[in-house]
Amino acid sequence: MTARTPVDSRGRSQVRAALVLSALVAMTGAQARSGAPAPVGAPPSGGVPPPPIIDVHVHAEAVPPPEAHAVNCASLLQEFARRDGRADFDINGVRSRCDQVLEAPASDAQNRAAVLRYFEKYNITGVLLGNSLADTATWTKQFGERAIPAIGLRTLGSPSVEDLRAAILAGKVRVLAEVAVQYQGIAPDAVGLEPYFALAEELDFPVGIHIGLGAPAAAYAGQPQYLASLTHLARGDSTSDRVHPAGTLPD
Repeated sequence: MTARTPVDSRGRSQVRAALVLSALVAMTGAQARSGAPAPVGAPPSGGVPPPPIIDVHVHAEAVPPPEAHAVNCASLLQEFARRDGRADFDINGVRSRCDQVLEAPASDAQNRAAVLRYFEKYNITGVLLGNSLADTATWTKQFGERAIPAIGLRTLGSPSVEDLRAAILAGKVRVLAEVAVQYQGIAPDAVGLEPYFALAEELDFPVGIHIGLGAPAAAYAGQPQYLASLTHLARGDSTSDRVHPAGTLPD
């Protein structure tokens, strides 16, 4: 994981990112092959526990406040109407077009309990992506051996390299993920990320970088610095950065 290639500083960041992402895959794959952890819940009626699953993307966050009306649509054939992503979003429009609305849990405790039930039922170990060290600690305490604790990085300096080092050495965090600095208009090979990649090399822990599009119309909905081109492994033309996340182009 610490092998060096004679490249410039930008290339060095890309190599580091590839190496640490590969380490995350290797770590989770090895754990899956070993069958760890042992299932916490009762096995199925046949007495044989389900094969282990590694979920590398579990957001360990607080639930939205009631006024946010957090919902999702579980209809497999749901069709959403085209809209300009810069326009105000009305959640009631989702409700009116969905025949199976899923409401968010009413509290953080209910949310964690619901997720843990699925972990136990399907023998899942998850990389718990906390927005803060406190969130990560809360989820890790409840999930026990089913937790691979992680801390996210959306803004350079939060967490600081020093705080991340302390958390890794104390066993409170095992992964730096998600790194989602594109919401601040920062590329994954930015100089400001070099200290984090260097620490990952030094202490041998994986890094998970958010790729793909963000939320619909992210650039127009509270994240004005978001650049869609920074979420792709092969960065290209950025001329559609401001409208592409909306899913539709304005008429």
